[in-house]
Amino acid sequence: MIAAGIDLGTTYSALAVLTGGEPCLIPNEEGNRTTPSVVYVTAEGQLVVGDDAVQLMATDRKNGLALFKRGMGSSVSYPVRGLDLTPVVLSSEILKQLAVDFQSYFGSPLREAVVTVPAYFNEHARLDTQRAAELAGISLLELIHEPTAAAVAYGMDTVRDSRTVLVYDLGGGTFDVSVVRFTTASATVVSTLGDPQLGGADWDAVLAEIVADRFAERHGHELRSSASAYGLLSLQAEKAKRRLTAHSSTTVECGVEGIVDQIEVTRSEFEDATQHLAQRTIDILMEALGDAKLKVENLDEIILVGGSTRMPICTQLIQRAIGKSPLRTINPDEAVAIGAATRAEMLSGGGLSLREPTQTTHGVRQSGDGVGRGHLQSLSDVTAHSLGMVTINSAGTAYVNDVMIRRLSKLPTRVRHSKLFEPASAGKDLAIYLLQGESAEPTNTTALGQYTFSDVASQLPRGGQIDIIFGYDKSGVVTIEAEVGNKRLPAPEVDRSDLDLSWTLDTPGAPPPAESSASTLLFDCSGSMSSGDKAQAISAGREFIDELKDVEADISIIAWGSSHQVLCEPTSDMGVVKRELERIASQDLGGTNLAQPLSAARALLSDSTQSMKLAVVLTDGHVADAKECFEVREQYIEEGIDILGLGVNGADEAFLRDLSTIDVDSFITNLSALGGVFRGIAQDIAAGHISASRRGK
Repeated sequence: MIAAGIDLGTTYSALAVLTGGEPCLIPNEEGNRTTPSVVYVTAEGQLVVGDDAVQLMATDRKNGLALFKRGMGSSVSYPVRGLDLTPVVLSSEILKQLAVDFQSYFGSPLREAVVTVPAYFNEHARLDTQRAAELAGISLLELIHEPTAAAVAYGMDTVRDSRTVLVYDLGGGTFDVSVVRFTTASATVVSTLGDPQLGGADWDAVLAEIVADRFAERHGHELRSSASAYGLLSLQAEKAKRRLTAHSSTTVECGVEGIVDQIEVTRSEFEDATQHLAQRTIDILMEALGDAKLKVENLDEIILVGGSTRMPICTQLIQRAIGKSPLRTINPDEAVAIGAATRAEMLSGGGLSLREPTQTTHGVRQSGDGVGRGHLQSLSDVTAHSLGMVTINSAGTAYVNDVMIRRLSKLPTRVRHSKLFEPASAGKDLAIYLLQGESAEPTNTTALGQYTFSDVASQLPRGGQIDIIFGYDKSGVVTIEAEVGNKRLPAPEVDRSDLDLSWTLDTPGAPPPAESSASTLLFDCSGSMSSGDKAQAISAGREFIDELKDVEADISIIAWGSSHQVLCEPTSDMGVVKRELERIASQDLGGTNLAQPLSAARALLSDSTQSMKLAVVLTDGHVADAKECFEVREQYIEEGIDILGLGVNGADEAFLRDLSTIDVDSFITNLSALGGVFRGIAQDIAAGHISASRRGK
């Protein structure tokens, strides 16, 4: 199977493969090695793509669409002749046309490809690119950053030793810059930065404004008042910009209401009017260098990529900022596609075995300029955006962006996070609001949506730990998983319907006051409980106490077996409770469970003025006089006191379930997990969730 590289560009797109290690740009039906990223809608509702679309737009601008790549990742759509076209659909049409060109060239369908994206594309734009490939019937091997792809093309036959290279990628609609370290066999991206809304089209727009202003001064008529006239001017402005690359001045033909004129524009005035755009690229370049912790003198070479870099101002400003001239050894229009094709071969195992392309009217194989047989064995890229989530700051006064993965982390990457997620009530979902961006303020980031893991608490052992694994895959696309122990939970439901973060500007609501509580812990100290069992019980009791130390709570302790003993009267002094808890180790209250301790616990709890009252019974068997226990249980219910029975070793689960007045996931646990169980009970007490679990008689 032939794997290809696709440069899905804002203004032009290109398709390439490697044949025997040599790059081959696939020509379109017109014989051109790049295809305009333009779609025209006919009166019949048919979509025309590429060079034909450009020709039709020359006389009917309003029914053609260009620069729609800038809308990737947004909710924008374009109503044209009764069709509501999205950037995803339009991009898929470009990909479909490239696939047609591929089949025409090789006689076999295009099935797999690496597709390029601007390095600074966010999650929404990357997902849209994936959807466009899917709509086009292309299996996506990987998304690769455009400057990274250009660096790969450069490294195919150029790098003979270790060096640091800066890639300056100014395309028709986007700008990226990356710093890449090369060895003889590897390319490692160390920093990347960009602006997905800055590109050659912005220079075109300035040039069109210059001409429109001058036309209005001369003739008193406004070109901008006519969509068709200004549309034609926009097309002429792009051509004029190209002419100014080689000439010091040019003329632009334009007209409206029967008035036609030739407006002269000099390169000097054009560069003055667009100085702010060019300087913006240099500012981003210098920031990327700073991210890489490098100075200009640490750069060995600068590579220019993208057709807009042919403007002389780009070279001039780079020379002024860096102190050396950029390389022009690779074709700036084709380097990204060639690099993507190289990456496709690397991912497919380098096993390209292509028959000679089918003869066509526009020729056969054409290789890229200045690029030869590849030898790169590994490629490493980095994240362009930090990944975080909405949380509340430690003071509880504001919502913040809690960053999980920092920008410039190596791709792919995964980070395990657990401390925030211990749902306390059964049936509770876990919702995480993901963000991309560097700001601590959520409203200054990109909202990715709400990711909800359903019914987490029912899958989480009481007091157990849930881990959330945040990540970026090799395409820079976000991943998120949840695990309990070694069990992976079902994938989250993702809701991107409401990305408005204005609610994070409000002060977080104060949590409801913790419910005051009185708890009695009843520990089985009969002969069947070994010293090791008691040690585990003491450890679990400590965790219970620690969870309640910061809330209004009284705790008492009873040891029981053939008889019972109150070790600790109800007190809120947790130091006293911990000290008395240690006495469990020395208690040996006979070889049986003849004592019925619930009456003694009821006496302690009945006198309490706390709002929530709970007796926790821990045993490895059951109380001998079950009938008396259930009679006392009725008194507990009448007085609003809850009972929770927990068993270890060979305890009678049916007895404990019937004894308990509240529901839990399991009434039997392992001694090794007892600490987590007791911690979970205390968390439920502190959060006021015990009453929610009450099942009454």
